[in-house]
Amino acid sequence: MGILGTILGAGAMVGKLCGAFASTLSDTNAGRLTMRYTDHDGQTHLLSDTGLSIGDGSFITSKNETTGKVDHLLFNRSSENALEITRANVDDIKGDDPMSESLLIGPTDKGYIEPFYTNSHYPVDTFVQVVPVNEPTTFRGNALAAGGMIYTASFKNLVVDSENVKSGSYFQLNYNQGALFFSNVTLAPSGVAYLRVTAHNGIAFSNEVELPVLKTGNNYNCKYSFSEFGIKSGDVVDIDLRVLFGAAEASKIKQLQTKRGLKTAPINEHEMDFISQLHL
Repeated sequence: MGILGTILGAGAMVGKLCGAFASTLSDTNAGRLTMRYTDHDGQTHLLSDTGLSIGDGSFITSKNETTGKVDHLLFNRSSENALEITRANVDDIKGDDPMSESLLIGPTDKGYIEPFYTNSHYPVDTFVQVVPVNEPTTFRGNALAAGGMIYTASFKNLVVDSENVKSGSYFQLNYNQGALFFSNVTLAPSGVAYLRVTAHNGIAFSNEVELPVLKTGNNYNCKYSFSEFGIKSGDVVDIDLRVLFGAAEASKIKQLQTKRGLKTAPINEHEMDFISQLHL
């Protein structure tokens, strides 16, 4: 499978995810595993399996029975590879809210994923994807400095050689005259680690060789020929790409994610025991 080969499907997945979360806050839980534990502060928590998992990721609900607070979590059971959960860009959204988001969940960490389906700028007919991530340590043409990171973004319905752009969390994207153009950037990309193009006429291809991104004026561009694969001006394409950011930009990303409620934390000992039982 390619780096984006593990995908949770379209809008039905988001509805199913919300429905599963809503049905897990009971002791019976329709036969699914639950576990209650008391933490070091004396607060009681109820963990519930949603029945949804993908790869090394398990969707879990955790209710603090002392405070009543409910957390919706993606547990990464892998001790080696990270998981990344991403919301794609969506069309026709107004206002200043970001149209896509991405959160990296490290090995044996958990991600708090409410913002991926509760924020008003994320309609339920958009999709969530979860991908396994084996982070590179070097990048051809661009040294991957300590603290750098890879960000997954998905853009739908780009018109080839159009001036129209699609908005993401950290930049706008279009494809024109043989290059991907990153414009109105809030964070400067330095490379593309993966690219997949799916045209609405049935053509699809991917590139797993790292590509440099170069600054041109106020914009950045990445040269890549779609025409070699039979895609013509005016064709409509969907693009998945993994963008390299340097350490300074990675630090800004983490600050923005925290501000937007996207956060991760280590899986605690009780949760680890729970998921160990879950996957016997």
